[in-house]
Amino acid sequence: MSFGSGTIQNSQGYDNVLQVAGQDHAKIISHSADGITAGLYTNDTWQGGAGFVGTETNHDLYFITNYVPQATLTKTGDLRMLSAQAALRFQENGVEKFILGDHSSGNDALAIWNRKNDAIRLATNNTERMTISANGHVGIGTSQPTQKLEVDGTIKTQGIQFADGTTLSTANLLSGSGVTEMDGLVIDPNGVHNQLVPGTAATINGAVHISHQNAVPSSVNFNG
Repeated sequence: MSFGSGTIQNSQGYDNVLQVAGQDHAKIISHSADGITAGLYTNDTWQGGAGFVGTETNHDLYFITNYVPQATLTKTGDLRMLSAQAALRFQENGVEKFILGDHSSGNDALAIWNRKNDAIRLATNNTERMTISANGHVGIGTSQPTQKLEVDGTIKTQGIQFADGTTLSTANLLSGSGVTEMDGLVIDPNGVHNQLVPGTAATINGAVHISHQNAVPSSVNFNG
C-alpha cells in the first residue's frame, strides 16, 4: 500500500507492501497515551540526508526479538546489550571475524577475540600504543614484538621474580656505599672488603675483570 504518491496504490510486490512518500521528508509515527512518541523517518537535509529510527520524546529505544528486549539505546546515548551472552560480533562476507563481549556460554569474562590471523592493536590519541600479535607476543611501544613481552621504553617495577621464586628489587648491586654479601661473596663498592668468605665458592663462567681506582695488587687462587 502506498501513501503520499497522489493516489492510493495497493501493490502486491514485496518491495512495496507499505510505502509512505513525501516531497522532501516522510515519517511513520507511533504515539502512546502516556506521551511516548517513536517513529521511522527519512529526511533529505537533516544530518546531510539519511534514514532514522528512534523516539521523539525523552525515552529509551529498545530493540526486541521474540518480544524480548535484547538491546537498549538509552535517552542519554548509552548502548546496552541485554542478552545473557551479550557481544558485538563483526562479520566479513558472512564469516565472523571479531568478537567484543562474552565469547561463549558460561563464560562471564570480557573477551576481545580476533578470529583472523592478525594482531589486536590498542591506540590512544590516534597513535598505536599496544599490540598483541597473531602469535601471542605483546608489544608496548612497538608494533612488531618478537618476544612474549617486548617494551620500547622505560619500565617502572617494584621487583622482578625469577623462576626459582627469588625476587630482584635492586638493579645494580655495585652501586651505593654499603657492603653486599651474597652466598659468601662480599662486594664492597669502595674496594675494601671484596672477598670470598672461607668455605664458600663463586662460580663464574666467562672472563673476569677486576678493577678499582684504589685497588692494590692481589692474587686470584684457583683450585682445580
